[in-house]
Amino acid sequence: MHILYICAVTLQHISFLKQPPEDVKHRYEKFMNQHFEKSMTVQKCDRTINFKDIYQLDSRGNKLCKDTNSFIYSSSASDIINICDNAGKRYKNTDFRISLQPFPIITCSNGSGRYPKCQYRGHNSNRYIVIGCAEGWPVHYEKGVLP
Repeated sequence: MHILYICAVTLQHISFLKQPPEDVKHRYEKFMNQHFEKSMTVQKCDRTINFKDIYQLDSRGNKLCKDTNSFIYSSSASDIINICDNAGKRYKNTDFRISLQPFPIITCSNGSGRYPKCQYRGHNSNRYIVIGCAEGWPVHYEKGVLP
């Protein structure tokens, strides 16, 4: 039994050593920056979005406050990565994957602020998450689906 536990812990550590391929790395890092935060709360929307420099661009390339941004609250990035594998399944007739378990989601919606002084209101809910994956790595948050 002890050996089985050591093997499971070793495999868990090896999975953290795995890195996305170079052609996917930037998109994966952007996804994680915009949508993963271990300590996210509804009160931290302004601070987190500003700190992470999350914004959208207008047609001229000017920065604007992003209308809405969703954060996946999870203790481990591997929980999200695994949706691209055995913790998710194909979503309807698309290339997206949906999580098999719901996640706590913090949705931050812009109120009246203008960039760079965006003012967000936070709302929490539990949702199945629908994501796009590239070569087994999450690269796009499509939406959350209520259970």
